[in-house]
Formats: sequence, C-alpha cells, structure tokens
Amino acid sequence: MSDCQVIFYRFSNVEIPFVLSISLKISLYWLQRNCEYSIFACQVVISFSVGYKSIKLAVRITVEVSQRLLSLSFALAMSNLFQLPPTNILPFGGEAILHESLFSKEESDGFYNHLVATINWKQEPIKMFGKMVMQPRLTACYGEKSVAYSGITMEVHSWTAQLLAIKHRVEHTAGITFNSVLLNYYRDGNDSMGWHRDNERELGARPVIASVSFGAPRKFMLRTYKDKGDVVSIILTPGSLLLMGGESQHIWEHSLPKTKHAGGRINLTFRVIT
Repeated sequence: MSDCQVIFYRFSNVEIPFVLSISLKISLYWLQRNCEYSIFACQVVISFSVGYKSIKLAVRITVEVSQRLLSLSFALAMSNLFQLPPTNILPFGGEAILHESLFSKEESDGFYNHLVATINWKQEPIKMFGKMVMQPRLTACYGEKSVAYSGITMEVHSWTAQLLAIKHRVEHTAGITFNSVLLNYYRDGNDSMGWHRDNERELGARPVIASVSFGAPRKFMLRTYKDKGDVVSIILTPGSLLLMGGESQHIWEHSLPKTKHAGGRINLTFRVIT
C-alpha cells in the first residue's frame, strides 16, 4: 500500500472534504517522482486543511502528511546523494568496474521473477578433484554461441525478448556487443560458485565479462590467482553491473561463497565468444 493510500484510508472514517482527499493524493504522487515538489505539496495540503471546519482534525492531518512528505523527500535525497559513480574495485591488474544501479529496483524485481519462471534451467554435473558432482546452482546459456567451461559445453538457446532488453542496456554502458550469456540461478545461500577465472581461449586474450545481478544481494570475492592474496570483497546488489576487462581474468580469480539466510539470486554474465 502506498503512502497516499495509508493516509487516505486512515482518515476514511471521518468526513473529509473531497478536495482535501484529492490534494493528498496529488501531493504524494508528485513527491514520489520529484522531491522538488515537497514544499509545494505541503503548502497545498495546509491550504486545504486550514479551510476545513474542524481545525483540530485539519492540524492532525496536516502534521501527519507533512511528516510523511518530509520523510519521503529525505529518503529520496539520501539515495541520490550516496549513489556512487562507476568505480574500479581492483587495486591493480585489470578492471572490474562496478555500476551499482544499472537497473532500478522495479526493473530488477520484474526481470528476476520473469527469468526464474521462463529460463530453461538445468543442474549440470562438473568434474571436481577427479569426481563428477552436481553444480551447486542452476545454469542456462542463451545467445548465438555456446558457453564451454570445465569440460562442459552448454546447450545454447535463442535470445528471448527479456534477455535482449537486458543485453541492450548492458551494451550501451559497456560499449561492446555481446553474443552470449551464461545465467546462474542461486536458489538460496547454499548455492555457490567456487574460485575460478573466465579465461577460456574462445573468450580472447583480454576477455570482457559483463556481470548483472538480480534478486538477493550476495557477497562476491576476488583474489590474486598466483598467491591467493589481496582479497577484494563486495556485495553485489540487485540491478548492479560489474564489468570485468583488461588483465583481470589472468591476474584475478573470483567466487560467490555460500552464505546464511540468503534469498534467490540470478547472475547473468554476458560474453564475446569467437
């Protein structure tokens, strides 16, 4: 229920002029779209409230609405203030540029729910320490080229409209045209990804990997491949893009460790396969 609905229904048991109820809705509508309207919204509410015959009720409504408006305005201002610009999270040896909000929350939630329901998910076996075990996640491959890793050549499916929409947004930011995407579905905190590098020959000498996250936030870790040091740890939030390039796949390896009490997460890694 929206803030407007909360206020409207809270006072629905008393006689409020029709124009006042409309002003409350309009004020909150505009505030949620631009915090610059907050002062104007409060003035509109106050002007209609003061004209009402019950001064006590008018004051109560005005105070509550004003507090709600200011709270929304402050939250919006803080989210804009602390929105970090794209940042290279690696101290050396390539690039891993983090774009924290390539997709909005609404877009992220929509894509997550759609992908969970429509992607041809499979749980593939993989060879580890000489034994075949089931991967602790579900996977799928879409695009024009099949993804191969750790002895697995995945079945490739045609692009869907949703995947193309995500792809085009990523390409606009990265400045690169991708021809394949590997999807990983981590159903809960028990699903994970071990330490590895995306450095297969078909990815080229300096692979570019565009990693998009939807669903629950998860910890993502990188460390130097040779000495297993210089660990970098970040939280990949829904709607974020991590763009890895340069020497990053040769100098660094990365993983998604298990965690407690995590919800589902989908990761899409867009690639250029030759």
